[in-house]
This record gives sequence, C-alpha cells and structure tokens, in this order.
Amino acid sequence: MEPGHSLDWIVDFLSPNNQNSAHKKQMTTFISLLRGINVSGHRMIRMEALIGAVVDLGFRNVRTYIQSGNLIFESNSIDTKEISGGISRKIHEDFGFDVPVITITAKELERVIASNPFSKNSAMDSAFLHVVFLSEEPDIPCIDKLHEIDFRRDE
Repeated sequence: MEPGHSLDWIVDFLSPNNQNSAHKKQMTTFISLLRGINVSGHRMIRMEALIGAVVDLGFRNVRTYIQSGNLIFESNSIDTKEISGGISRKIHEDFGFDVPVITITAKELERVIASNPFSKNSAMDSAFLHVVFLSEEPDIPCIDKLHEIDFRRDE
C-alpha cells in the first residue's frame, strides 16, 4: 500500500458483494481473528476447509482474508464470545489443535479505523498502523502497569 492511502479497502472488503437490503438488515457482519494458524508451516489450515467448517456452524457469506485465517461472515447471533468459542471448538474438532479466536463486528472495526488518529496523517504509511484486540478487558493492575510505561517514542 502506498504511503498515505486510507484504510477504506478494509471497509470495502467487509461489504458483501451481492446481498439484498432485507438480508443486510437481518444479519450482522462479523470478523473473527484467528491466532497463530498458517504461520511458518505450523497449525496449517487450508482456507477452503476453514470456510467449510465455519459454514457448518451456520454462518453465511463466509470468506477469509488472504491465508491469515481471519474470517468475515454474517450471522443472526449477537454474542461475539459465543461465536468465538464455537469457531475455536470447531477448529479443534476438525483440525485437532486449539486456536484462540477473537470476534468483533464489522461496525466495531469501522469505529476503530475511524478513530485512529494516525490514519488521517498523509505522511504516515498506513501499512505500518497496528491495532490490538484483546479477548477480555484487562484487570486494573495490568492497566496501571501500562500507564507506568513511557510510550512517547512510539507515537
């Protein structure tokens, strides 16, 4: 990606190509982030097999982002922890290993992108912008430790 380009491609990628407006209102688009699959030849899952496993769980319009295993799909469910747990269990059943899964809605990702102060800096190469999603809210002592760290060099 060229320096200064926006992150609009993520929002475009999340939009289903051929969904009618009635279907869109009924379904929520989710992103599930799978940790540590297809890295350095370990815990390998073919994307077609992963898509099939997630379709078996009843999710619709399932697709992956490159070979990362990150999933985009639609569901009537609203419980992201339940979705994450179901995908993680299905991967264990079908592929034989444990994979931590974090699920967010497309709207949540859009809010993260929109609120990133660095994405509006045309001198900033968006390929180097990073965000971290946690599976649960950290406890107060962990948050307090973060406040003690000087991050000024890292912007």
